Amino acid sequence: MEDAATAAAPMILATKLAVVSSLPADPIAADLEDLRQQQLALRKQREDLARHVKNAKKKVQRLKGRARALSDEDLVAVLMMRKAAAGSKQSSSSSACGSGASTPSASGSAAASVAPTAGGSSEAPTSGAREMDEGASDRERD
Repeated sequence: MEDAATAAAPMILATKLAVVSSLPADPIAADLEDLRQQQLALRKQREDLARHVKNAKKKVQRLKGRARALSDEDLVAVLMMRKAAAGSKQSSSSSACGSGASTPSASGSAAASVAPTAGGSSEAPTSGAREMDEGASDRERD
């Protein structure tokens, strides 16, 4: 009798496999697999975002370190470049409007980016000593 049972075992196994393979796919298992894939994608996205935040913080620290190392002459040069850029932006916005008056939003944004000078005048300093004085007074105000 055991011989008959052992001989029939492969046939029974094949029949079970045929029945299982003929059944429709389990919708719950498919949904579960979709949820697992979403979970993996979200984990990867979270790791990527964490890496970007970490890199941005490092970049800020590097820039702050470089800014601390700037000399007075460098700071004055930066302020003058900002002033020149704001002046060119202001003149281009007024010529683009077609009249001498610029819009309040354009003049407000340009005026906000202009750094004030020590004497309150809008002309550029003529000597290196005056540039040093302005750089020192700008830092004192901040």
